Amino acid sequence: MVKRGADTICFTTCITKGTPIGFACPFAKKMMDTVAKDLGENIRILDYSHEAK
Repeated sequence: MVKRGADTICFTTCITKGTPIGFACPFAKKMMDTVAKDLGENIRILDYSHEAK
């Protein structure tokens, strides 16, 4: 995505906050940290796609 011009990578809210039953992905932080480390500081990483209620 970055090679095609993306400047922000967004992980969906359900990965970090959980599905409707509240089960977040146990690997969410590791995934985000790995992507951030690989892409560097010039790419913004969001840990939500919308406001969870």
